Amino acid sequence: MKDTVIITGASGGIGSAAARELAKEGCELLLCGNSSPEKLEKLKMECLEYTTKCITFCGDISKSDTAHEIVEIALAHFKKIDILINNAGISKIGLLPDLSDKEWFQILNTNLSSAFFLCRQVLPHMIHAKKGRILNISSIWGNIGASCEAAYSATKGGLDSLTKSLAKELAPSGISVNALACGMIDTAMNACFTPEEIQSICDRVAIIDQSHIAELGTVSEIFSEPKSKIGRQLILGDAVNQVKFSDSRQLRIIFDGRESTEPVISNLVLACKVPINIMYAATKDINGTAMGQMIIQLPEDEADANRVIHYLKSIQVPYEEVTKNDV
Repeated sequence: MKDTVIITGASGGIGSAAARELAKEGCELLLCGNSSPEKLEKLKMECLEYTTKCITFCGDISKSDTAHEIVEIALAHFKKIDILINNAGISKIGLLPDLSDKEWFQILNTNLSSAFFLCRQVLPHMIHAKKGRILNISSIWGNIGASCEAAYSATKGGLDSLTKSLAKELAPSGISVNALACGMIDTAMNACFTPEEIQSICDRVAIIDQSHIAELGTVSEIFSEPKSKIGRQLILGDAVNQVKFSDSRQLRIIFDGRESTEPVISNLVLACKVPINIMYAATKDINGTAMGQMIIQLPEDEADANRVIHYLKSIQVPYEEVTKNDV
């Protein structure tokens, strides 16, 4: 069965390049954009030369409701979501004092909040499937900063941190999260620069960070060149499944209205210093407390497993140990 992929910012240079490459691999695609429906439809026809399923969606990805709608459409058409590529991005060139509140929040919500909204929507389905891949399209400016692009740089730095944090959170569930930090790419976003300005920017990047080669790259090179010559950098989270979990030992945690699920699970991770693999959850928050149950998989290491059990005893949360066949 072919992978199904959601791509945001698909009508732009990087998003369309990703769509074409994935279509050639036979992936089923949901291409998302906002202001260029004609470009999306044209890209869709190109992709359908290689794959049997490709649909488009136009909407404002900076809004939470849009993310929900995108995932509902993907599941209705493809029944599953294997890969999410968060590529939507905008920028504004100018001095920080000249940036309005509206412009700041527009850049923040399009570049960073959209990734959060979509990850929040797709993750329950990926966690249930015990697999999935998330790729966030970032920028070297998130690491070294870009003069006169403070808002854009801030959002890409935030995206890098989101990538690393989420990778650690999702590793036990078999989901990989990475970011691709691109250098100076020949896209419409950079069309405002003259050739001389582009060369000057590339030269400054090479001086600030010598791991980035001073050369303008094309969108096709991002996904096709085996060796980077365009200043791209893969930002890696923790490797999936670093922690091994027991197939036979599981705990059923019972929430009886005394605790909320969130602090129990987060404190469990912090106190025990081991990731928690949630196998099943059926809880309902009522006035800040939870009713229901959650089943977690114990770490294979005996000492780690005992730390989890000891912590649950210490906070007096009811639980019972179950085997795989009991669940």
